[in-house]
Amino acid sequence: MPQTKDQKKEKKRIAERKRMENIRKDPDKYALWKLKMKETYLKRKREGKIISVQNLTPKQQKLARKKSRESTRRWYAKKKLLKERDVHSEEEIIDECDPADDTEINDPLDLKLPSSPEVSIIPRSPDIPSSSQVLTQFSPHSARITRSTIRQKRTLGIDLNLTENETDISSNADVHSRIISPSPNTSISDSPRTPSPQSSITSSPRRVVSPKVYKKAARETPLKKKSPWKHILRKFQYRYTKEIQLKDQKILELKRVNENYRKKVKRL
Repeated sequence: MPQTKDQKKEKKRIAERKRMENIRKDPDKYALWKLKMKETYLKRKREGKIISVQNLTPKQQKLARKKSRESTRRWYAKKKLLKERDVHSEEEIIDECDPADDTEINDPLDLKLPSSPEVSIIPRSPDIPSSSQVLTQFSPHSARITRSTIRQKRTLGIDLNLTENETDISSNADVHSRIISPSPNTSISDSPRTPSPQSSITSSPRRVVSPKVYKKAARETPLKKKSPWKHILRKFQYRYTKEIQLKDQKILELKRVNENYRKKVKRL
């Protein structure tokens, strides 16, 4: 399969990097390489291909300084990236080499099985309800049924007690103390207001009071409607930035084409 232009360049770059690494490892080769580079630099300077910044025009000086700043910035960024990568690799190596327990020595000839950790079983207290009890207690359907049934039983018990109290007062007007017995339909747990038959309590006939119903006042201030202008403005900004990006790309492509044609003309 034929290689692309970028792949060929990358291959040449890797080969050059390996060659330079081999030269830097050998001090004799590195000294010869330095002398050779110095000779080429002096030769180019004599020919006028390399000009010092002081001899350049102000515009050329500005461009040269800008290039040097960019190159130094790239170099420092690359150095920082390599340093961070080394730190991360060291941390990973430390994490991998760190044993779980330094006190224990893993002997390959030791045939003992690893001791399992002791698990302490805590007895369940009788007061804590089970999960099924909690689910039945807090399920909305069951709560609705129990509330309605309790309410009906309470009203029935109160009505029966009222009728019994009226008959007792009419027959025994002189008797001040009497015993209120619970109705047969209600139990002690269902009707907490009715006392047990064993206790004798003096009480007057009770009266059922209807609960008050509070109506919520109507909302005077209407809800704020979201204005569509924000959405329209955001949409316009997005389109505007996209158009600018596309135009910038076209300009860069045209510049590249012009540069290639200029080079071809110079060669001719």
